[in-house]
Amino acid sequence: MKPTIADITRRLRDAGLKTPESVTLGITNYCNLNCRHCWPGSGPDNPASLVPKDKVARVIEGFSALGAQKFTITGGEPLTHPDWIDLLFFACGMPDITEVRLQTNAILIDPSHLEVFASLKDKGLIIQTSLEGVTPEVHDRIRGPGTFKQTLQGLQVLIEGGLASHIYIAFTEMGHNYEQLPDLLEMIDSLGIGHLVSGTLVCDGRAKQSFDLTPPTPRQYEKLLTRFQHDSDFRERYNRIGNIAALEWALAETDVTENCCTLIETPYVTADGDLYPCTLLQADNYAAARFFEKPFTVAISEQIESWGRLQQISRSRLEQLKTCKHCTGYAKCRGGCMGRAYAAHRDFFTVEDRCHLRKAVYRTGSVEKKRQGTMSNEKYLEQERLNTELKQAMYSRDYDKARRLIDRGADPNTKNGWGSPFIYWCSENNRIDLIDFAIDKGGDINATNKNGETAMHKVAQLGSVEMIDPLLERGADINHKNIYDTTPLFVAALSNQFEMAKKLLSRGADPAIPNHNGITAAQKAEEKGYDEITALLTAK
Repeated sequence: MKPTIADITRRLRDAGLKTPESVTLGITNYCNLNCRHCWPGSGPDNPASLVPKDKVARVIEGFSALGAQKFTITGGEPLTHPDWIDLLFFACGMPDITEVRLQTNAILIDPSHLEVFASLKDKGLIIQTSLEGVTPEVHDRIRGPGTFKQTLQGLQVLIEGGLASHIYIAFTEMGHNYEQLPDLLEMIDSLGIGHLVSGTLVCDGRAKQSFDLTPPTPRQYEKLLTRFQHDSDFRERYNRIGNIAALEWALAETDVTENCCTLIETPYVTADGDLYPCTLLQADNYAAARFFEKPFTVAISEQIESWGRLQQISRSRLEQLKTCKHCTGYAKCRGGCMGRAYAAHRDFFTVEDRCHLRKAVYRTGSVEKKRQGTMSNEKYLEQERLNTELKQAMYSRDYDKARRLIDRGADPNTKNGWGSPFIYWCSENNRIDLIDFAIDKGGDINATNKNGETAMHKVAQLGSVEMIDPLLERGADINHKNIYDTTPLFVAALSNQFEMAKKLLSRGADPAIPNHNGITAAQKAEEKGYDEITALLTAK
């Protein structure tokens, strides 16, 4: 008997894993370019391994049923797949999918595609392409002669079609191009493009054979931090549209906890049919092979035990990396990304390849705090240490220790490794006493997790009806909307929590508030076949 989606969800949680959130799907290995840093090694000489449309659709349906709301369609070059438009429409048309990212080099985009893109721009479509600099010499060194001009032509088609705000520019940080990052940010801003994200070169795949391609140096990182501190135009532009690793590390206000590996939250399915538990953790021993050939739940079920062991490795890795504990950046990094460490060294129990770059950033302390002069370095480090201990207490559910740490000065709005603030965590565990204590110390009753959800959303999902009145009495917003415009009442409807929905309605929850797709709680309950809740919400 095939396992059900409910079986898979339960087993993932029992193994200490979360359900998928953001899925990357390779639909072909073929590419019209032969980029020198390509991790999967795609190119024009690759056999045209096209994943059949029906198999891709089945995988999208399966992951969506497991709770994934974001999908990236990639390759190779996905626009070489004959059914890429159909797959784009299919993914964007799924009711619970909030974002579909098309990763393309933009060279094959022409005006005939604008009607397709325009019809999907309000359905979560993002078009991501790469620019490796602001000059042909720098960009073409990586992607081939003439590609800078061709990519800009494709982008211009999208911009003239009114899609600039739906474009994301990706930039691979390397020694030869890093210092063009501020100029690239300025260039795309002038074009009306609203997003740039950078990531450091991964020295694997084809990059492993390109010996002249290297990551940036610590000095280059330090120079960028200095520019951010002193160049107000760059700082303002970055705060609007940028996401650069060095600056994000420097500006981070939270630490990582024992388990910093997301694993199956960000799975990657290659066009060859291998399912890796994370886009950055491509270890064959932990991959589900022939994924497209098996029933979805069977393929996932077969790997859960293996992924659970990998999660244990992730946790024990933090104890093995003893030299890291003497580093000033330990609380921020904890050895860095396990996937990057494996890609660089084929060993989980090593630090990631960007360790020297992270140290260059952490030596400067927090850019924002130092720029504002709000906290001495000694006090800042003590605060960070207490916050880290609080996260550990949250992880181990040591309530007494959590109380003591906040009393000693830990931030009562500290977020744990899953991005959940302290009060959210307390509500999950029905600890009103700790919520009161945190509020007295400056905690925010409406503090949100990484998805914009408050304690009210969590108790609505869990059906903890007894928590509603206490939370409301302490100032919780009953109609707070998360990043998908989903209210606690919508969450209750989605989770088939009838008594919770009834309680929320009695306390003033608004059933007419739609989510970002324009769907109300009643419509979602009806779609799911929850007749009792549908009747309750419709009557209201």
